This record gives sequence, C-alpha cells and structure tokens, in this order.
Amino acid sequence: MANIKQYITSDPKKAEHLLTDYTFFLRQSLPSTQTTKGTIANELTLINAYIAVQQTRFPYIRFIEKTDEKLKDISLPPLLIQPLIENAIAHGLAPQGHQGLITLTIKQTLEKLIIEVADSGVGFAEVSAEVHAEVSVEEKPEQESIALKNIQARLTLHHPLATLNVLVPDQGATVQIVIPLNKY
Repeated sequence: MANIKQYITSDPKKAEHLLTDYTFFLRQSLPSTQTTKGTIANELTLINAYIAVQQTRFPYIRFIEKTDEKLKDISLPPLLIQPLIENAIAHGLAPQGHQGLITLTIKQTLEKLIIEVADSGVGFAEVSAEVHAEVSVEEKPEQESIALKNIQARLTLHHPLATLNVLVPDQGATVQIVIPLNKY
C-alpha cells in the first residue's frame, strides 16, 4: 500500500496498475486461506498475481513458469508454492537490488510430482555446503526457515510421504517439493 501511495502523485498510471494487480492478488489469496484444497492451476493464478505486483515494484525481477498443462488439475494444498516465490524475492533477489530470475518448474517424473522454485539470487550464504548439496529444513537458520517449516508441516499433514529439499547450487537457491502421486 505504501508503494501505491508513493506512486499516486509521481506516477498515477503506475499507481493504478499496481492497485489493480494488488486487488487481484488479494482476491485470489483470501479464498485460499479458507480452504485446505486447491489445484496447481489455482496456485499458479495466485503466483502470477503476486509476481505482477512485485514486477510493478521491482521491474528487474524476471519470472519463468514451466508447468506441464496436464498437471494443472492436480489437487494441492493452497499457498504451498507462493511462499517459496516470496522467499526467493525476499532472501534471494532483494539483497542484490531486487533483480534476477525466478524459475518455477512443475513436472511429473514417474510417479512423483516435482515442484521446483529456483532463483539467481545470493543463495544461502550461511550454508557451507558443496555445490548442489542438499540441506534439510531443520539445518536452516530460524529466521529464514519459517516459511519452509510451515510448508513442511502442511506437506506432512496432507502428503506424509512428500519431501521438501533445499538445494544449494553455484548461484542462488533451489527449493524442491517432491510428492509421490501413487499415494495421493
């Protein structure tokens, strides 16, 4: 809201565009908080609304979504992926001037649904791990893992065999959710 207020006098068209994006985001997110079931398509709609708001504020954030169309009707707890996108911006791209790339990939491999959020940000500097090392959620510092712990708890509740992995590549970070589909 502070950003909208700032643009009202300096750039009214941008303020109007940001308000439209923000209103759409709120309309998409509020129903998600009142249900325990959603679909990948619902989550993608919410994510795209969230990205639109962020890109209005920070035009150097790029977002690529790669989702197999046939997976969009798969049931998924709401607000499972969006917090990962939010973390990628807040912890990955913000420290480098709110610029960089976030890639969301949703695919099926054998009997598993794989959801990956990768960013080109600063990565997990406090994790001293080799390239492509995997770090458990419990190993992350408390202030940075609240969203990850919440996602892990929701996965445990809805998909007990699912895993949440933090991958530490050369640059940025990748968070991967793997949900067995045969136990869905």
